[in-house]
Amino acid sequence: MFSRTHVLYWSLALFLLLAIVVAIYTQAASKDANASTLGDQNHHAVTFWLQTLDSCRQAISGARFLLEGNGLSLVQESAPTVKPRTVQQDTDCPEEHGNCEAVSVGCMAWHIALPESGQRTYQIMELQAPGGYIPCLGVDSCVAGPAFVTLTLTSKGSVRATTHNSYQNGTVVTLPSSGAPYTGTESNPIVVHNAVPAKKANQPAPSQPTASESRPPATNEGKPPSSSESKPPASNERPPSSSESKPPVQQPRPPVSIPGMPSTGSNPESTH
Repeated sequence: MFSRTHVLYWSLALFLLLAIVVAIYTQAASKDANASTLGDQNHHAVTFWLQTLDSCRQAISGARFLLEGNGLSLVQESAPTVKPRTVQQDTDCPEEHGNCEAVSVGCMAWHIALPESGQRTYQIMELQAPGGYIPCLGVDSCVAGPAFVTLTLTSKGSVRATTHNSYQNGTVVTLPSSGAPYTGTESNPIVVHNAVPAKKANQPAPSQPTASESRPPATNEGKPPSSSESKPPASNERPPSSSESKPPVQQPRPPVSIPGMPSTGSNPESTH
């Protein structure tokens, strides 16, 4: 028969064995749970794209945006580029749709976690326009404020977005103006338009004048008159010649005979 000591020993050994088995099982279950959670987090996230265009159909870079809502506050800026690039050809202005697959200029990607259920709404505000632009479709200023985006994400991963932009008179337009909202894919990114102020757009590029352009226009002011200009205007009255300027020669008059007096041309001695 086992003594009480042996029973106590085997009971303690069995307890330790069970404790080890439970610890191993608990650790394995915890790893599986963590892996499942990470997988859910990776699965429940979405990437959407935003592209900045000018007031017509060219993509531009250098804009900065702020995404806010549901505890998030994220700032992103598109990488600067050398020059704008045309996104679409032969379309009306402003072009309402971009394409980050074809033209990467002005594009930025956002990575946002999806809600566990239902949907969440965010707002994307333009903080800074690219150099030489204003953050709206205005002529000189953004009377109604900069452009902003209303973004909706659902637990199923769908993205819906509309852009609200304004003109010079304060009129606010919602884009796309027709059809479905932006889906945020690379081929259908969210589009925000920026305009070039009218004063800057109408200002011609400075250029150096040519040699002929740099000379002042020729005028007669301050110029001494030429020999021909100093002469009086010609007229039909010509100055008298040397012969005409002499006084006329007096012709001798014939002698006048007076009765009782000898004539002037006769000899007084011969009259007796």
